[in-house]
Amino acid sequence: MCTPRKWFGTLAKYIFPEIPIISDVVTIVITIPLLIVVIKYISPYIIKLKEESKNIISMFFLLPLTYYILEYALTVYTNLLYTGKAVIIEFMDSFIVVLYFFLSIVTLSMSNKKNTAERENIILSAAAAQAEKEISQLTDYQKQAAIYRHDLRHHMNFIQSCLAGNNMQQALEYINEINNNLDNTRITRYCSNEAINLILSSYINKAHDADISTQISVTATDFSSYRITDLCSLLANALENAINSCIKQCDNAVSKDNKRLITIKLFEKNNKICINIANTYFEEPRFHNQIPVTDQPDHGIGVRSIISVIEKYNGIYAFFTKNGTFYFQACI
Repeated sequence: MCTPRKWFGTLAKYIFPEIPIISDVVTIVITIPLLIVVIKYISPYIIKLKEESKNIISMFFLLPLTYYILEYALTVYTNLLYTGKAVIIEFMDSFIVVLYFFLSIVTLSMSNKKNTAERENIILSAAAAQAEKEISQLTDYQKQAAIYRHDLRHHMNFIQSCLAGNNMQQALEYINEINNNLDNTRITRYCSNEAINLILSSYINKAHDADISTQISVTATDFSSYRITDLCSLLANALENAINSCIKQCDNAVSKDNKRLITIKLFEKNNKICINIANTYFEEPRFHNQIPVTDQPDHGIGVRSIISVIEKYNGIYAFFTKNGTFYFQACI
C-alpha cells in the first residue's frame, strides 16, 4: 500500500507546486487513514490466506512480486521506463496480459478441482446418510422381530381362540400379517459386527427376492479401524450394482437359463480388510481408465462413492471382467 500514498503526494504536488514539501506531508498524513482501511477491511482477507494451500498463497503473491521486480528493474536500477521507448511500453502491456491470462488459467483449474472435491464430498455424505438410514431401518426391523418373538405366546393364544371359534378366515389373515412382518426382519449373522450383518442381510434378501443366488463368506472380525458408515456405504453400493447387473441378466430373454450368481468375500490380510464381490452379467460393462462407466443419467454415482471410500483409507481397488463375471476387489 506504499504506492497509493505516493499517488496522493504526487497529486498534492501537482495542485500546489509552489510548496516544496507538500508531497512528503500529504504522503505522511494519508498513511493513517490508509492504515485504518488496511486493518479494518483488508487484513481479514489476508489472514484467511493462512488456511489456504501453498499453491494459492504463491499465486496470490505472484502479481505484487512481479510488480516490484519490474519497478526496481525499470525505474530504480535503470531508467528504461522513463525513456518511453516503444519496446518497453509494449513489453509492459503484453506482460500484464500474459500474467493475467496465466493466473486466470491457474485459478480456473483450482476452482474446477475444488468443485470436483465438493461434488465428491456431497456424494460421500449422501452415501453415508443413506447407509445410516438403512442401518437404522434394519435395526428397527430387528427390534420388531425381537418383539414378535417375545409376543409369540400371545399370537398363538389369539390364533387358538380364532380356531376354537371356527374363525378360520380371521386366523389366516392374522398369520399372513405376522409372516409379512417377519419377512422384513430376516437378519442373518455373518460376522460379529451387527451393522455389517444388517447391510448384508438386507441386500442378500433383495437378491433372493429377485431369484439371484448368493455365496457369502465373511471371516473378517476386526472392523475397529474403520467408520462403520464408510464400510456400509461401500458394501451397499457394490451390492446394489451387482444386483442391478444380475436383474438386467434376468430380464433378458436370451439369458433366462443362465445362472445368476453374486459371490461375496470379506477377509483380513496384513491387518487390512479385503473385499471381493463378483457377479454374473448380460451386458458387457464399459471401462474408462479401468473404472466402469455408464451413459445412463443418475448412474455411476455408486462407483465414485466406492472409490472415494477406498481412497479415504489409502486402499487399493480393481474392477475387471473374466469369463462372463464382473469382479470388484478392494483392500483398505
